[in-house]
Amino acid sequence: MIRCVLRGSNGVDSDSIQNPSAAIVNSGIETKAIKTFPVVNYSAQMNLPGQDSECPICLSEFTAGERLRFLPKCNHGFHVRCVD
Repeated sequence: MIRCVLRGSNGVDSDSIQNPSAAIVNSGIETKAIKTFPVVNYSAQMNLPGQDSECPICLSEFTAGERLRFLPKCNHGFHVRCVD
């Protein structure tokens, strides 16, 4: 979301213009790889070790039934729509 705010009207990130390698860094991982990360339906009874009950991207509280995607190495959870 922050990148969207910082972009100019042409949709190009100003950092990418000044530093072409920034475009590669900001591209994220391939969608195919993201789809391999586990997805679960959230419930208040879930034990999320080391994690709050909010999405670190949108900062909204998780609610029952929402789909969360977990990163494999650190086990941080995010709303599927946020992390995808």
